[in-house]
Amino acid sequence: MEYLEGETLADRLAHKPLTQEEILKIGIEVADALDKAHRSGIIHRDLKPGNIMLTKSGAKLMDFGLAKPSAFGATAQLGAPAFSAIATMTTPQSPITLAGTVVGTVQYMSPEQIQGKEADARSDIFAFGAVLYEMVTGKKPFKGKSQLSVASAILEKDPEPISAVQPLISPALGHVIERALAKEPDERWQTASDIKAEFKWISEGGSKVGIPAMARASRKQREKLAWSATGTLALLAIALSWAVIVRTPTPPRTVRVTVLAPDKHFFDPVSLALSPDGSKLAFVSSEAGQPQQIWVRPLGSTSAQPLTGTESAIFPFWSQDSRRIGFFAQGKLKIIDASGGGIQALAPAPDGRGGAWSHDGTILFSPRPGSALYRVSAAGGTPVQVTNQGSTVAVSHRWPLFLPDGHHFIFLNFRPGAPNLGVNESNGIYLGSLDSNQTVRLMNSDSGARYVDGYITFVRDTNLMAQKFDAGKARLSGDPVLLAEQVQVDQRGVAAFSFSGGGEMVYVGGKSISTNLVWYDRSGKRGEVIDTGAFQDGYVSPDQKKVGAAAQGSDGHLELFLYDLVRLTKTQFTFSKSRDDDPVWSPDGKTIVFDSQRSGRVDLYMKPADGSRPEELLYHDDIDKYPTSWSSDGKYVAYEGTDGAKLDVWVLPMFGERKPFKYLQSSGNTRTPRISPDGKWLAYDSTESGHTEVYVVAFPKPGGKFLVGSGNGAVWRGDSKELLYQDDNDRVTSVTVNSKGDSVELGRPQPLFQGHSAGAFQFSATADAKRFLMVDFPEQTTSYLTLVLNWQAEIKH
Repeated sequence: MEYLEGETLADRLAHKPLTQEEILKIGIEVADALDKAHRSGIIHRDLKPGNIMLTKSGAKLMDFGLAKPSAFGATAQLGAPAFSAIATMTTPQSPITLAGTVVGTVQYMSPEQIQGKEADARSDIFAFGAVLYEMVTGKKPFKGKSQLSVASAILEKDPEPISAVQPLISPALGHVIERALAKEPDERWQTASDIKAEFKWISEGGSKVGIPAMARASRKQREKLAWSATGTLALLAIALSWAVIVRTPTPPRTVRVTVLAPDKHFFDPVSLALSPDGSKLAFVSSEAGQPQQIWVRPLGSTSAQPLTGTESAIFPFWSQDSRRIGFFAQGKLKIIDASGGGIQALAPAPDGRGGAWSHDGTILFSPRPGSALYRVSAAGGTPVQVTNQGSTVAVSHRWPLFLPDGHHFIFLNFRPGAPNLGVNESNGIYLGSLDSNQTVRLMNSDSGARYVDGYITFVRDTNLMAQKFDAGKARLSGDPVLLAEQVQVDQRGVAAFSFSGGGEMVYVGGKSISTNLVWYDRSGKRGEVIDTGAFQDGYVSPDQKKVGAAAQGSDGHLELFLYDLVRLTKTQFTFSKSRDDDPVWSPDGKTIVFDSQRSGRVDLYMKPADGSRPEELLYHDDIDKYPTSWSSDGKYVAYEGTDGAKLDVWVLPMFGERKPFKYLQSSGNTRTPRISPDGKWLAYDSTESGHTEVYVVAFPKPGGKFLVGSGNGAVWRGDSKELLYQDDNDRVTSVTVNSKGDSVELGRPQPLFQGHSAGAFQFSATADAKRFLMVDFPEQTTSYLTLVLNWQAEIKH
């Protein structure tokens, strides 16, 4: 083959970004190469950065090992290269694959290739679009931790908008790439020549292509104003006002600036905070393979400094004097000077969900999912509960923020995976006070809000909005105003934005942060990712060949999905367009019991695992029910039940009249009942002591009660000789169980590894307890933030 001196595009992208001029130059050359190949009757079928060589004489398209003759241009000569930009290739005498065979590199394959359909020139154009997307953004358009999840993303999802990832790129260039990535071949560019022509037009300055995407919103506003003026009256008004305009000082304008992560680092997109005085930005960043830590960057500087001792930190927040930072790490609420130094641990916080710091030194914080808000002095002391969850069982109070008076605050009332539970229990922003546990509902919201300069700011449908708020009267007024589009939100109900008190705003653009359904081993080593999406939980089948999971469907509702781990397939199991959750397998793996809110009340339903029959109502009454266990003899289903006051453990016999009975209750919440495989014991969580603990009691008749340890979410090993649960520090912990008649002998709790739960669900386990199924957050690769100066000017405009 021809010898080429240079580097591949993949190598170039790995160590240095491309300018728009370079992107257009390379794009024109590759488009020209593709056009000549297609005219010669050749479909490449494996276009990717590794197959594009950058040489002194230009870009070369290489590696036609998967190429095939096209149905178009069948009379072309295939034996010799048709153009200098394509490296020499072997003559294919016939197609090298059969119909229905998938070939190529998955990340750059077109939907029709993944489906095993016939590829044509438009398939190469899709791959070219994926390559161009990566050249512009530095990211692959379709992501996933496995080939299955990547292929699923190509078929079902749209890439993150280029304007959100790289706002300074020309809109015209973004349009060319996004059209190339259309799912349907008929909606793409039909020839590579079309793309080459578009690139040449852009490179020559067509249609003011240099105007960045972020300017479009204001331009549209000006166009609306211009078109509203008609006839000579409009011209006269413009003429008369011109003299005033030229004499009037230009008002401050909103300015957007890109803030890059430290070299070789990435941002945690939801762990960032501007100081109240607007002088500094605190953020959490990490380098591949290293623990994340807090960095502080003065806004007047181009460099940031890490704070030693803040390893594994999340969710930083500032003191009102902008001198200290609060954060969560190693199961504690901690504080540190913004310039570094000693760290003070204030209170236990196993999995913190946000903090706020008032001007009198009071810190308000959420220590873990499912918790109320607590207060503690920055000088130290005992935390005191502030809010009361009342009848909102399994609801978490999180992401607090003090109002200017330092006594009132707003917070998110949040129930993971349940955005539509009715007026009293749905997710929303509430107003609270340090002087009273009474709260006032302000608005619906699935993520935390912020108060700044007379406005409450919040994310709705990925749009960052601001709405007028009278803090004294606790009243919203006027219509919300758009501040930014495509702001990230994750399943903990935290949105990726922050405000200072002086007109600065920072946010992270892009689609909402998803979660992974993923395996871990007993050492804590992360294994295969089953799928990526908005998961609530996941349960392993008894034969360990399948997984049932609750995840957000394409329409936004929580539905059940089944994964065949042998055939690597994914099937939607329920379609209620309601809230289906907690898929519990029968001992033979042939049936699944789950809860659903389709009738208004959360009831128990049952359906064959093979989908051979529709689901049927298993049991209905006036309480909400959440199944967690099915006994190995098939006789009992254990579930959490609540009438709105608290949770108790119930048992439903699967024989006779199927009349459930309350098995356990206490002064607190009694949750997550799990029947041992030998059918003699039941493990559960209880808050009766004031914090969550795991207990074991006799089953099926109540007997002795034995404390396992502090934590929740216990599961049994298949031989009933080990319990595994998540302790107060979110560590997966093991306790040996030795059954002795009516008693059990429990071993000392042994932490195995740090848990990675992304929500209320802890984990499921294989029968040998060597692998754990968890829902965690994907590794973040956010490389820049958007800093907005004088954002209020946009509202006034």
